[in-house]
Amino acid sequence: MFLIVSYGLRHLFNRKHSAISYQLSAISYQLSAISYQLSAISYQLSAISYQPMGHRVEACATVLFAQREPKADG
Repeated sequence: MFLIVSYGLRHLFNRKHSAISYQLSAISYQLSAISYQLSAISYQLSAISYQPMGHRVEACATVLFAQREPKADG
């Protein structure tokens, strides 16, 4: 009788342990994905910060003026 109960408890523990292990693995995967995204954002921000100021203003002005419609002469 004791062996049956012991086996049942061990089986239940192993299943719970397996589920916890799976959840921790999923969390680890999500944290890795977040880390990758933060690295990409950091890379983009560093690229912007190393860009000379004049080029940034010039690019911004080009976008602004490109969006305006030309006025009709009249």
